[in-house]
Amino acid sequence: MIPRVASLGHGFAGAGLYYLNDKRQDTQPGRPTPDEYMLSPKQGSVGSRVDFTETRNLPTRDPHKALRCMQWLAANAQDVRLAAAAAAARAAGMSYEDYVHSHNPFRGRRGVKPVYTLSIAWHPTKNEKPSREQMIAAGDEVIRTLGMSDRQCLMVAHTDTPHPHIHLIINRVSPI
Repeated sequence: MIPRVASLGHGFAGAGLYYLNDKRQDTQPGRPTPDEYMLSPKQGSVGSRVDFTETRNLPTRDPHKALRCMQWLAANAQDVRLAAAAAAARAAGMSYEDYVHSHNPFRGRRGVKPVYTLSIAWHPTKNEKPSREQMIAAGDEVIRTLGMSDRQCLMVAHTDTPHPHIHLIINRVSPI
């Protein structure tokens, strides 16, 4: 297994356009338009290079709906954080102000790049091709090792290269 971490991203829509659709064949420089990415036959489908998708901590198995859920959580992270602090204060039997003063749940910076993507690849000839279950298990192990087991994740396996590989699109915003 060979892991490779991509740079942090700003939006789940762009990650979805790239990982769920076929690559552009042209070599034009510059940023492509959404229509240039959308090579799938109809809206809501996935490209021919996608072998399978799998979700973690999401209410749906549909990859497009999963990305919209991840996008919503990232956009409403501050509200989720306030609600979590209020629920924790109630559970502790404290007033909200006392809880915030004593536990400081709002430490740290606000996240501006919620998209964390990485890929896991296997050598094309040294090992036999891993099964779907083995690829998902490897993705789960990486998520657990990173300490992101509570995060939303979309796994996308591709068949466009000789080496089998799976991409993990992880929401850095915790729903908890």
